[in-house]
Amino acid sequence: MSKVVVTVQQLAALVQGQVHGDGAREICDARPLSEAGPGHVTFIESERLARHLTTCRAAAILVPPALRAKHAGNGSADHVADGTQFTFIEVADPLAAFVAVMRHFRGQPEQPAPSVAQQAHGQRRDIDPASNAHAYPAGAGL
Repeated sequence: MSKVVVTVQQLAALVQGQVHGDGAREICDARPLSEAGPGHVTFIESERLARHLTTCRAAAILVPPALRAKHAGNGSADHVADGTQFTFIEVADPLAAFVAVMRHFRGQPEQPAPSVAQQAHGQRRDIDPASNAHAYPAGAGL
């Protein structure tokens, strides 16, 4: 299996994000924050996790707009542990974007979002159609 290498700009296009930093930086994998190192993209979705920026070694980080605004250009907080500057990919939902990026690196196609009909169909698989359970319209005077 060949190793996939893409630029930060290509990942941003994949997840409909905006790059803040070096869009030409090469990324070879997506890893959780605790495992991310050089050449990896990770994500931070809350201020609670943002405190780990000081020790983060990832080349790029998927972040929501509020965290990017707060942490970009913040002195030592905007540098990876090795001293290079972070590259942020600003997205509305960092976790969903991270999953899409992981699927890309693992060769799994994007899963289309289910339609409302697909979501509603089969939701209650625990109801036995042969049982005596019946559905009545609201206000049927039962």
